Amino acid sequence: MFKEHVLKKPVRILCAVGASPPAAAAFGQALALSAHRKAQLVVVHAVSKDGPSSWGALERVAALAVLRERAEALNVPVRVRVQQGDTAGAILLHATAQAPDPN
Repeated sequence: MFKEHVLKKPVRILCAVGASPPAAAAFGQALALSAHRKAQLVVVHAVSKDGPSSWGALERVAALAVLRERAEALNVPVRVRVQQGDTAGAILLHATAQAPDPN
């Protein structure tokens, strides 16, 4: 008997962001997917452990506020997380803790 595969709606989508054009494009894709699937968007920004967390803080806060506003304009529930440390480690930590949908 053939069963049709039904895609489960994701509950949570995680997107790591930074100041690069590829990160901006990734956010745009994650936002569109979150809006389409009615999923929560978790935005993670890692601050390098090699410098003080206050370096670029005003710009970082402003940039993350813009991302939050874009999500809210589409009625996408959004959580923004900033963590100081190894970039890859911070992203993996949040990916594990937030349990984003694997699809």
